[in-house]
Amino acid sequence: MTKLETINAEDLQNRTYEPTHFLVDELIPEGLHILAGAPKIGKSWLALWLCLCVSQGQPLWNFATTQGEVLYLSLEDSFQRIQTRLFDLTEDAPPTLHFAIMADTLRHGLEQQIEQFLAEHPTTKLVVIDTLQRVRSAGGDSNLYANDYQDVGLLKQLADQHHIAILLIHHLRKLHDDDPMNMISGSTGLSGAADSAFVLQKNARSANAASLHCTGRDIPDRTLKLELGEDDHIWKLLEDSKTCSGASKISTLQLVHLFSELLRANPTYLGSPSALSAKIDPDGSLGIVKAPKTKAGNRYVYFSAEMESLLREYEAFCAAETEHYDRRKQTKDDYVFRRKGMKLPMTPSTFTWRFKKILKANDLPTDLNVHSLRHTAASLFITSGTDVGTVAGLLGHSQPSTTLDIYTHAFDKNKKAASQIMHLSLIHISEPTRRS
Repeated sequence: MTKLETINAEDLQNRTYEPTHFLVDELIPEGLHILAGAPKIGKSWLALWLCLCVSQGQPLWNFATTQGEVLYLSLEDSFQRIQTRLFDLTEDAPPTLHFAIMADTLRHGLEQQIEQFLAEHPTTKLVVIDTLQRVRSAGGDSNLYANDYQDVGLLKQLADQHHIAILLIHHLRKLHDDDPMNMISGSTGLSGAADSAFVLQKNARSANAASLHCTGRDIPDRTLKLELGEDDHIWKLLEDSKTCSGASKISTLQLVHLFSELLRANPTYLGSPSALSAKIDPDGSLGIVKAPKTKAGNRYVYFSAEMESLLREYEAFCAAETEHYDRRKQTKDDYVFRRKGMKLPMTPSTFTWRFKKILKANDLPTDLNVHSLRHTAASLFITSGTDVGTVAGLLGHSQPSTTLDIYTHAFDKNKKAASQIMHLSLIHISEPTRRS
């Protein structure tokens, strides 16, 4: 029996992992993905357009892509048909997009063929298999779920090992379901083993409009309304459910401007986040503040003029960086903390990863994390004599007992100091008064 390897929650929170790398931002990360749809609905057109965008480093609709070589296994087509499609989509097909119309099946050479291609083309970022059924071996259906999970699992292992994205083109079952993901042909083992699933659906076969339903472990659930161009056969984005629903987004840079306007009238702000939101967003149209996890989350914060000065300084740095790298002027919609060369915000995991690099570069303990700064501040408050109620309020703890449980070590130092003071006081009292 092999002993279970475990990790406690605290150590897990302190561990640093590289951020998830996306081939198409917000849509397709590294890993295994399924694109399913009815026959002749336009899945191959969409897959080919995706391959062109990645191979050229061009955005897929509004989503930035990571440029790299692409392998497209178009196993239901001829080279002549692929050529015709390419001429419809582009006049400048890149040499970084490679095609094959024949391949071995899973567990009978396909994995080795992909491995060999990756060795010869190390900058490959995407492999498309059109279709999944073409690379599956004929087998019994005694355990359909296990067979599906195993087949897809082999490709997922390959994708994870080489840090690439593999997209499987697949079909839908004929029976309708309110949940599009339940319509993917085969057992739930297919979607269960995949990192993401995309279902392309038309309301009517003759229509050019369709919906692309997206779900996955590392992407938000969203539905993209698309329309297939009659002449160029490019799927155009009409609507994104994630950006159309709920409150409008506000960038960090916009917040800096709003804070600055407020602080010009009052150099220091004292109040709760909700009260601050009411001041700078009275009608709630900007959607600045989310509901706190607990009532204690509505706590007083301090925002000083010095903080405004630092943010202004960093704003100027961001403006210079935008002009240098993006060859454009910074706008109020740009994020301050964003991914380099993109208009997208920096992910928390990226910030953690960079924080670790700073620690290492300055010979600081690498077991620290960003959350450690919060612990340090709390410990300094306590050791300086701040009462537990005040510290609990600053940290957002609903009960002072929570603070006591977490920061026992800091309070122990206070206890030791108090004990030492008491000891010295007793010695002083017990000493006989010396007469001159």
